[in-house]
Amino acid sequence: MIFDYINAFMHLIFENEDIFITTLFYSPETFSDMSHWLKQQDIHFQWIEEIDPSQLNLVIGRKNVHQIESLLHISIQEELNEFKNVWRQYTHHILIPGSDPNNPVNQAMLDENFIAHIQTSHYNKIYTFHQLFVEDRYLFTNPTKSLNHALYYADKWPGLLKINKKEFTFVPIDHVDQIQEEINCAEFDKIKDNDTYFIHLSDLHLGTKKNNAGKIALLRSLDQLFSLIQTKNQAKVLITGDLMNTPNRKNMYLASGLMNDLKKRYHVDITFILGNHDVIVHGLNFLRVQKAKVVAYLLGESIKVLENEKIILIKINSAREGNFARGKVGKLQLQEIDEELKTIPNLHEYQLMVMIHHHILPITKAEFLKKKWNEGRVVGKLLDTSKELVDSDMLIQWLEKRHIHYVLHGHKHIPFFRKYRDIYFVSCGSSCGVVKEESKLKYLSYNVLKYNNDDHQMKVCLIYYDSALENEGKRIELHLIQPSR
Repeated sequence: MIFDYINAFMHLIFENEDIFITTLFYSPETFSDMSHWLKQQDIHFQWIEEIDPSQLNLVIGRKNVHQIESLLHISIQEELNEFKNVWRQYTHHILIPGSDPNNPVNQAMLDENFIAHIQTSHYNKIYTFHQLFVEDRYLFTNPTKSLNHALYYADKWPGLLKINKKEFTFVPIDHVDQIQEEINCAEFDKIKDNDTYFIHLSDLHLGTKKNNAGKIALLRSLDQLFSLIQTKNQAKVLITGDLMNTPNRKNMYLASGLMNDLKKRYHVDITFILGNHDVIVHGLNFLRVQKAKVVAYLLGESIKVLENEKIILIKINSAREGNFARGKVGKLQLQEIDEELKTIPNLHEYQLMVMIHHHILPITKAEFLKKKWNEGRVVGKLLDTSKELVDSDMLIQWLEKRHIHYVLHGHKHIPFFRKYRDIYFVSCGSSCGVVKEESKLKYLSYNVLKYNNDDHQMKVCLIYYDSALENEGKRIELHLIQPSR
C-alpha cells in the first residue's frame, strides 16, 4: 500500500489531485493508514484532522474535493492549493528497492535509521517503500507519469526516482554510497541504454462502431506512452491479428489507415499477422471463396529480420486452416519457415521471436477483471476449446527445438503473461475493444516489451490496462523477464 500512498501524493503535487482524494477515501482503513503515513512525512492537513468517524462514513468512496466539501461543509481546496504551491518547489526523491533481500542497497533502503541519517537540503524530500517488491505485487494502479517511467527500468531496480516540477528521471543505484550522492546531485541525467521497445497490439476489430471509437482511446494512451520512452532506437509495433472485424475493402482501408497513423505519429516500424476475423467470413473458413484481393494484400513474408536488434520475427499464420475460431499451424507451414530460416547467414547470432494469433496455452484473466458467468465452468471450457490452437503441442516442440524464447499472440482478448519451460508466452487483450473490471470500469489493453540490444534479451514486459474513457484510470502489470538459456 505504501506505493499507492506515495503515488497518490505525487499526483496531488504534480498531476491529478482526484487520485489523491480517491485513494485517501477508498475505505476507512485506507483513510486511517494514509493519514498516518502523511504524518510520518511531517505533513499535516487541518481538514483531515477535522473529519470524525461519522463524517468519514458519509464521504467514503468520494472521488473529488467538491463532493467532500459539499457533504461535510468544510474548506479543503484552499489548503490543498497552498500546500501544492509550496511542495512543487521541492525536488522529490523516491527510493525504489528491488527484490533481492541480500542486496546491500535494498537493505539500506529498508533501514529506517539509514534513511533518517541521509544528509539533505531543505529543498529535498525523500520517500521509501519500506518493503521489497515481490512478483505478486507487480500491479500498479494509476501511476503518475514519473512512476510509470520508472517501471520501464524495473530490471535495474534498486534505484532512485527524482522528480521536480519541470522534469523527472530514474537513476539505478549500484552501491549504498550512491544514494547520498544522487540525492545531493542537482542534475537530472537521463539513462542512455541501448534498448528497443516493442509495442504489442492485437484484436483491433476495426469495422465496428465501438472499436472504431476505441482507436481514439488507443492513440491517446500511446501518446502518453511515447512521451515516456527514452531511447535512440526506433520502436517496433507488433500486431498479432484481427485487425478487422470481417474482411472487406472498407475495413482493410481502416486497418491500413491506422497503421499509417502509427507510422507518422510515432515513427515506428510495424509488423502484423492475420487473425481469424481477417480471413473468416460468417464463422467458417472458406479461403478459396474469400475476397482474394483483401487476403493477398494482408499476406506477407513469413520471417522479418530486424538487423539492428538481431531479432528474427517469425510470422505464423494460425488462421488459415482452422474452422470457426479455432486455429491450426500445420507441419507444412513450419517446414516452410524452416526453409526460410536456412537462408539467413549466421542464424545463431539472432534471437528468434514468434508472432501468432491463437493462444497456445490456456490463459486466465487478472483477478481484478470481471469474470463472465460461464468462465471456469463446463460451458466456458467448451467455448475455450472452440477457440484454441489444435496443434499446440506440436508447435511447442518446434519452438523448443529452435530455442525460441518469446511468443506473442492475441485472440482471446485477455492480457496474460506466462513462462512455460524456457518460453515466455505474452498475450495481448483487445487494443481497441475493452475488458471490464469488477467495478465496471472498461479498459483497452496492449503490451510493452523492452529489449536490450547489447545482450539480445527481453528485460521487462508491461501489460497496460488503460481506460476506454479519458481520465477513468489505468493499471499496469509488470513482469521481469529472466535471461534465456
